[in-house]
Amino acid sequence: MAAVESHSGLLQQTIPHYNKRNFVNISNTKTEYTAFPAIQRNARRAMKDGTAKINFGLPVQVHTYGGTGLEWNVQVTKGDTFEWVDMDDPVSIDRRDYQIRASVPWRMCRTHWSYNKREMAACKGAEELTNLITSRSLGCDQDFADAFENWFWGAPPTSSDTKTAFPLRYWLYSEPESTGGNYSGFTGIVNSGTGNFLNLNHNNFTSGPGGISRVTYPQWGNWNSQYTAFSDTDYVEKFTYAALKTNFHSPVDFPNLVKEGPDRGCYTTTANKIIQTRLQRQQNDNNGSDLQARWSDYDLFRVPHYAVPHLDSADFTLYLGSNKDVVFMIDWNTIFWTSTEGFTLKDNIFDPSREAPLAYTHVRYLDGQLVCYEPRRNAVLSK
Repeated sequence: MAAVESHSGLLQQTIPHYNKRNFVNISNTKTEYTAFPAIQRNARRAMKDGTAKINFGLPVQVHTYGGTGLEWNVQVTKGDTFEWVDMDDPVSIDRRDYQIRASVPWRMCRTHWSYNKREMAACKGAEELTNLITSRSLGCDQDFADAFENWFWGAPPTSSDTKTAFPLRYWLYSEPESTGGNYSGFTGIVNSGTGNFLNLNHNNFTSGPGGISRVTYPQWGNWNSQYTAFSDTDYVEKFTYAALKTNFHSPVDFPNLVKEGPDRGCYTTTANKIIQTRLQRQQNDNNGSDLQARWSDYDLFRVPHYAVPHLDSADFTLYLGSNKDVVFMIDWNTIFWTSTEGFTLKDNIFDPSREAPLAYTHVRYLDGQLVCYEPRRNAVLSK
């Protein structure tokens, strides 16, 4: 007798059972998204509270502004008039300018999806299996998620690119990505001059991030060091230096754009995360039967470390082609996405036209820029 699924008589009397309305999504190409969720969900909020902060994915502040770009002042020097004096010593006049201006342009991206009125007429009632609108909208969101994640961790655009926003590595980068070329001055801990704060501009943006040169103002640079092994005597020691040296606190009050103390996280490859748990197991006598119990104990110097799937992928290149071994230590109180008013991934619906008389198109725009107010509170360690 034929199997049920090929029984010709039975197939005239019944149909397979369909699990309607719900479905499985395997279109996401990464096991975890670190950059996109906070931006996407935060941008869709009412946006009335300019300091609204989200604590899932990556903590991000989102503001909305007008204008043709974003500018802010940076105090780059200090006075040098301190002296011990007699009570009758005269006072000299000291009128100097301590501030310069940083600026970034707005950049815009978009995704879109469409449906046809005839399609909607077919997908309704008892004959509808899953919601067409939900599927198309999800496809659009997933497109944005993958593209945004790749952009966030990717290399900066060229200086002639007037469309692409500045990703993380525009602000935080290593010596091999700068005008200096390969690692030479930052191969280990530097205890002279400005230390490990990178006093070189990016090779693609030789005037410096935000238009401020790190050659002229090395305190505008992020902390950077090469490491050769993710080990207790190499990476862990250099990371501890980085954590200590980037923990800036002003002794005087002023109208600070960076509103809070450090809120830091480290982002690295899966391979480094696995080595970290191995180091943690070696120093703990109470691991129990779960060999990866230490996976969730991810702190080094009270800074959590996260594995970023994109850093493992073929789409990610750090420098020199094959080198992918990097750790970004990010202070999320210094970095945020800022959006322009009205361009925060909301659906703009275009009605049918003569060219497409039955088609509706939903277009989502995101306009703004990724901004780092104080790069020196962040670090990059790489091989």
